[in-house]
Amino acid sequence: MSSRQRKLVTGLNFSEKVVNHHAERIKDGFRTSIVKGALKASDVDMKALDWFFDLLALADKIKVREFVLSVPGDMVVQLLNSSRRNFFRDHLYGLLRSCASATAGLDEEVRKRHLLMGLKTIRHVARADIIPTGNDVVVSFVDIRRDLRTNVANMDLMRIFWADSDPAIRVISRSICAILARQILRNNPPDHAEMAWLKDVLDEPGNIIYGSLNDPAALDSMCIDVFAYSVLSNPSDDLLNDKVFVDTLMILMNAGSQTNLVFDTGLAALLQRAAQEDHRLHGFLVQLNGIYEHFFPA
Repeated sequence: MSSRQRKLVTGLNFSEKVVNHHAERIKDGFRTSIVKGALKASDVDMKALDWFFDLLALADKIKVREFVLSVPGDMVVQLLNSSRRNFFRDHLYGLLRSCASATAGLDEEVRKRHLLMGLKTIRHVARADIIPTGNDVVVSFVDIRRDLRTNVANMDLMRIFWADSDPAIRVISRSICAILARQILRNNPPDHAEMAWLKDVLDEPGNIIYGSLNDPAALDSMCIDVFAYSVLSNPSDDLLNDKVFVDTLMILMNAGSQTNLVFDTGLAALLQRAAQEDHRLHGFLVQLNGIYEHFFPA
């Protein structure tokens, strides 16, 4: 390649990067571009974030909530680890609480859309593996998940979402609780407040949960079984193609990033438990067998 050709290729590559970057900013919008740029900096640009959130504080509540819903999940995880954590968290949680209220004055379609977007954001945080760290305030993942459990996944809100007329809202709210329950049980022994919450989510007495704390497999089975039961009790029209349902099963079975053999083993074990006549899932044995055969046909 001649020198002239190399310069031409370099120029074309540069132009392509500029065009792609500009297209990305158009797609993200002005507000999200500012936050994304600050978070992508090698050392998170907190001055830019502070300026932007100060500006947001002057905006009306509707615009702030529109921004909160537009932030991608990965950025939410970082924002919940920043000095403006409380501002972002309070508006996100406030949005979910308002969507749970019948007196919120929202159009039903708007309410469901906002609620689903907010719950998807919460689920992304609940299932994330790590919280990024830097020179800013570092909040432990244990604290963030405790915050989620207290402010979002509390029983007052979750019971409303579990009974929602929209199947997607029911599934994703059940998913959040099942994932949080698994993570709580896999860390230190649950405290009194966590145990009270676990009893409601897992629908198990405290002595059964306490007696299984040294048996990770038994704890995983509790989370899997109650999630499967709660979803199958109020199924959607196309459960097998429900990405949240399938992804949650894979997470609870520890198969999210592993081979199909792990998922196969987990589903087979679920079928074995459901085959027991006194098991809560026994009445859904046919549906569970259909799910297994869908993913692992003979």
